[in-house]
Amino acid sequence: MKKMAAIYRQLIVLSVTWTIVDSFTEPTPNVSNLTLSAQIFTDGTCNDVDCYRTYCAGRSSTVNPENITKTIPLDICKPTITGPPNGDTAKGHVTFDSNNYVNCSVSKSYSPSLPEYTLTFWIKYDCTGSSDCSVKINSSIKVEFKSNQMTVNGESYTCQSNAWKFIVLKKNSVRSVIYIDDVRQSVIPQLPVLSQINIDPSNMNAGDSFTLLDVRLYRDPLTEREITQIYNKLTEIEDVKPYSDCRCPSLHPIVHSDNNYYSLQCKNEGGDIVSRFKPNSVIHYIADNSETTYWNTTIKQTEFTIQLDQIYQIDEIELVTTTTPCNVNFTLDSGNTKVVRGLTRTKWSNVSQNINSRSQYEDVITRNITVQLSGFCNGNSHAIAEFKVTGRCSCYGNSGSCTYHSSPGLNICQCQNNTRDSDCSQCKVGYYRSEEDFGCHQSCQCNADGTSGSTQICDQ
Repeated sequence: MKKMAAIYRQLIVLSVTWTIVDSFTEPTPNVSNLTLSAQIFTDGTCNDVDCYRTYCAGRSSTVNPENITKTIPLDICKPTITGPPNGDTAKGHVTFDSNNYVNCSVSKSYSPSLPEYTLTFWIKYDCTGSSDCSVKINSSIKVEFKSNQMTVNGESYTCQSNAWKFIVLKKNSVRSVIYIDDVRQSVIPQLPVLSQINIDPSNMNAGDSFTLLDVRLYRDPLTEREITQIYNKLTEIEDVKPYSDCRCPSLHPIVHSDNNYYSLQCKNEGGDIVSRFKPNSVIHYIADNSETTYWNTTIKQTEFTIQLDQIYQIDEIELVTTTTPCNVNFTLDSGNTKVVRGLTRTKWSNVSQNINSRSQYEDVITRNITVQLSGFCNGNSHAIAEFKVTGRCSCYGNSGSCTYHSSPGLNICQCQNNTRDSDCSQCKVGYYRSEEDFGCHQSCQCNADGTSGSTQICDQ
């Protein structure tokens, strides 16, 4: 009888399933100025991306190029090659050597002439002696490659032979600049207006050759971000803060960043600085890290949306105005809404305070924040000087630290509690959690012999 009682007690112990309700862990660091990597959209007369881009001081997209070598007619000019990793072989290539150079010339004419332009190409050459390895702009300018040098307009630059090199010649109305492998070399004597491009070697020695690949002509001076995009074969232009497709103006093609203005400004090769946005632009004044400038609207019921570069756990939202709205309504993606009486510094503080369950947590994570201002309680307009968002990586309470990456990369949480993915939102294989838990402390306790592929996959 005692033996049976002992067995019975053992069965009771084995049947107990322990459920661990873990506490919520906040990741560090706490990141301020999240607005600087955001897009800002307004209502009324400006409620879409196209209108948003009208605030650009320069272009909002890269101009389409003409592909100079795409339609070379003769097969002898286009041997099979292994191009550079970032070069686009689909855009065409041409090789000149002692056997074919007479038949493989390339010539393009432009009328009217182009006062501003950018010429980009990849080149690999092995040229010595009297071999004419060159690209001619009009009849007066020759871009010549020989040994380990490139010569343009009388200026020489180090350029390695027998290796793919990316060359950019850019002219705006004031200056001309050369880049080799995405590195600005110098401001050169001004290139001429472009009426013709000739790739027509006068002589090639036996054993010498040069190949041009992906030759593009842009009828506009490109910015440095656009040159980097082409060199790295990126599908999107490099990110800056505040986020925007706005390019720098052509005479100031370099993004200027410092601790005060971030990337709101652009500069030229001489250091002169201008704004990247037009006056009165929404993003210029709401996200310029300065409370001395403001965006003004006389629309009594005004709404704008901040779209952050990715999802964050929000700690605090602050709207700074020089006038006083009667009410301010903040809304997150979850529908979580806070209505605050308007002040010149209207805050929703402690947004993530006292998080005790997964559903509570999902109420305070968001990518979009919609702000509605209602009524004029002081003044006859809404003058918005700054919008500030402070938050943390979204780690679902399962990480004490996070590696912050502004878009396009995702923030990476250091996951604990048997969780996975960049935000620790999913359970590792073989574990599960209850509906409101943060961590995945419960083992599936599956027999691998009875599972597909010997894996243990449970409901989350």
